[in-house]
Amino acid sequence: MGSERLNRGTFITFEGADGVGKSTHVNLLAQALEKKGIRVVVTREPGGTEGAEKIRSLLKEGDKDTWHPISEVLLLYAARYDHVVKVIKPELESGAWVICDRFTDSTLAYQCFAHQLPLGWVQGINDLVLDGFEPDITFFMDNDAEDTFKRVERRALESGNPDAMDRVEKLGVDFQKRLLEGYRILAKQQDRFETIDARKDKLQVHQDICRALAARGTPLTPLTPPEFQSA
Repeated sequence: MGSERLNRGTFITFEGADGVGKSTHVNLLAQALEKKGIRVVVTREPGGTEGAEKIRSLLKEGDKDTWHPISEVLLLYAARYDHVVKVIKPELESGAWVICDRFTDSTLAYQCFAHQLPLGWVQGINDLVLDGFEPDITFFMDNDAEDTFKRVERRALESGNPDAMDRVEKLGVDFQKRLLEGYRILAKQQDRFETIDARKDKLQVHQDICRALAARGTPLTPLTPPEFQSA
């Protein structure tokens, strides 16, 4: 069992509000790790498998009141279980590093702190479904709520469709404030969290992420801007 754990990959998650650059920095970190010779699998939640991607579409589309928060939790954990058993665990066991854009902390922050469902109820489902499985490292991309909402609005406008915000993004600034405060509480409670100031420019944020990873035992040279691919 000890040798299996030594050969296991590392599970890294990125958390935060929409529009803070999670996807960008997932890809930049993956590039930096691959440059070091580490095999990396990039994935996301909800999603990551055929079935989980279908659930993602159900959750993302429609009006902000389409789903009751409890219904959302049940759908999210159905998708998560499929994702963990079909992709995340097998890849980790094969020695790959897995970097996931969102995981369980998103559910706790969105459903418990922002939507105000009982934390113990959601944690009970989490324990039942995942049986203690959790990330090795979680990067929380912190930002202020007003700036976060402006980024989301700007992204929708740049898409050419001012109504392009998904149903969660339409919930407004007060929702974002509760969400971010929830993340901050979670980050203080668990040593696996690294809080990153997402207000900095892209290069500085990437460097901060690499420094945090190095402090946890994986020396990593940050990419330089010319090396930034389509991230």
